[in-house]
Amino acid sequence: MRRIIPLTLVGGLLLFGGASAASAAPARFRTLFCPECWEYLWSPDAVDLTGHCGSCGKHPVEIEAERMSWWWCEGKRSWRHSACNENPERRCCTQEEASLAVIAPGPWVQGGWYCPADRAFSVTRLPILMWVVCRNCARPAVHVDAMERTWYWCETDGAWAPEPCPLSPVKNCCSERKGLLLVHPDLGPIATWEVGETDETIR
Repeated sequence: MRRIIPLTLVGGLLLFGGASAASAAPARFRTLFCPECWEYLWSPDAVDLTGHCGSCGKHPVEIEAERMSWWWCEGKRSWRHSACNENPERRCCTQEEASLAVIAPGPWVQGGWYCPADRAFSVTRLPILMWVVCRNCARPAVHVDAMERTWYWCETDGAWAPEPCPLSPVKNCCSERKGLLLVHPDLGPIATWEVGETDETIR
């Protein structure tokens, strides 16, 4: 009986630790992304009643993603992954959120400089100090995992595709849209892209 109690206690602690680790892991979700506007369609009015982007009118794509938060600490003049310990009455920490596309690791993952305040890769390098800062707010940029992604809008099908459709050379119906995305390289089996009705696994 004395041996059973410690083993039960250890098993309970292990289960509790596993549950805590699982709850701490970022939650994944399917989210809409518009390659034409190069934006995630977060707000309720970002998509119209027909499921098209409210700004450009084109049908978005779905991406497996996670959320990430940065906090701008005014006292330290830096971006942090958690709120700083400055006086909360000064409201020195401002939270900014972004979506990271979940992909399989590989040579397509590259380092990039990102501005959390603008949710964009619009940065510049100061000529003398060589600091990388945001073009709009002049705050320091953060170094992130990124990937260059290309979609093609097919006028004939009215959908985005990973490559030009066969009719593009004849009708010139496909237009290219290219840019950088924040990514989270993942070894799991769900690192896929869904473009229209076609799933393209990047391996």
